[in-house]
Amino acid sequence: MKADIAVSGAVGLVIGGSAFLATSWLSAYLPFFIQGSLGAAITFAVLLLIALAEMPMMVVAMRNMARSPSTPRGILLGTNAGYTAFASVYACIFVLATGQVSGGLALAALGMLRFVSGVFVK
Repeated sequence: MKADIAVSGAVGLVIGGSAFLATSWLSAYLPFFIQGSLGAAITFAVLLLIALAEMPMMVVAMRNMARSPSTPRGILLGTNAGYTAFASVYACIFVLATGQVSGGLALAALGMLRFVSGVFVK
């Protein structure tokens, strides 16, 4: 089971990384909605707070899914891959809104933390 979770988390990291890479490239050709550094900092803080707040809830939900005999293994693994990849959604939103790839990279790095938190699903 741990190997399956690790593989699905790695798939999520690849999907999230690909989405972030495409968004970073695309951001060079699009105008930014948030120009000032204060607006970018507030946007970063809000997205970081949302990304961190959902992590414990998702880990508990996936633990309950793993312990339930009625949950198919594929659903659990798909949920873990989506959970891991979803960190890049916040990063992509930040990059497209502000044009700051470095801040987006920090948000995308939460995917690694989500990958590690998948270990607690058993």
